[in-house]
Amino acid sequence: GNPGVGCTLTTTPAIDADDLRLHAHPNPFNPSTHIKYVLDGPGHVRLQVFSVNGELVRTLVNAQHDQAMTYPVTWDGRNNDGRALPSGVFFYRLESPGGVEMKKMVLLKSGLLGQAALPVGD
Repeated sequence: GNPGVGCTLTTTPAIDADDLRLHAHPNPFNPSTHIKYVLDGPGHVRLQVFSVNGELVRTLVNAQHDQAMTYPVTWDGRNNDGRALPSGVFFYRLESPGGVEMKKMVLLKSGLLGQAALPVGD
């Protein structure tokens, strides 16, 4: 399915990035980004990356976590087969006992920086 369908955007007061439950930095990124997620207690967690058309690109985490804490994971811009992905918009989606959260991140290959006249295809 398409992970972006049915999402509701809400505005919240500005808060420190460390207080966010799900956060990627840097964003945009090249060649990798660090994703942090916060769990309030033990439970099964799945962290996945999707393309803009809803295709599963990479499963970063699919595991049982035993304690409440902030967990870091790095995504190297590659798919589940280890192939480097082209520049584009991706969504990272966290499923945990606390619910489901999804956010956007952008992979910018350095060859495209400053070359906006070039078409960006699939």
